[in-house]
Amino acid sequence: MKSKTKPESKSTEPIVIATLDQLQALVDAPVYCDFALDGQLIRVPCKRASQDVEEQIRSIEREAQPKFDPKRGPNGDYDYSAPDYLAKRDKNAKVARALRVYTCCPAVAAQKPGLTDREQIYQYVKSILSENILELIALTTQGGGVGLVEKVNFTSPAGLEN
Repeated sequence: MKSKTKPESKSTEPIVIATLDQLQALVDAPVYCDFALDGQLIRVPCKRASQDVEEQIRSIEREAQPKFDPKRGPNGDYDYSAPDYLAKRDKNAKVARALRVYTCCPAVAAQKPGLTDREQIYQYVKSILSENILELIALTTQGGGVGLVEKVNFTSPAGLEN
């Protein structure tokens, strides 16, 4: 019989930040990518992406742009279904994800340290782990455990209930 343990409970009291160093220490603390693999719970320590890495990722994702086709519609339109655009968009999304995984997961970078060329990073990352695990690591580091705490939500349907 499996034993059940209570998940760790976080304090609901806010931490008052007095210095930037205090906040930076919290930001620099690891974020954990937790998942199950064949029934075994796995925890991979990761870190939050820096602003520089986020900017690189956004730049890579924006590189794929559909071509404007003046023959589409009365005033022309962008061809979002063009196979070359779709292929470049999908490849860029994978390159961006590889950059995120490589820079935010020290265990991944430790196997091949010092890579800076994004194509080399992409080729390396896509060769080591399954698509699902790469996606889990990327999603964990993308959010990084950061969320806005709502004080009052006047637009919530729950707030309209009596």
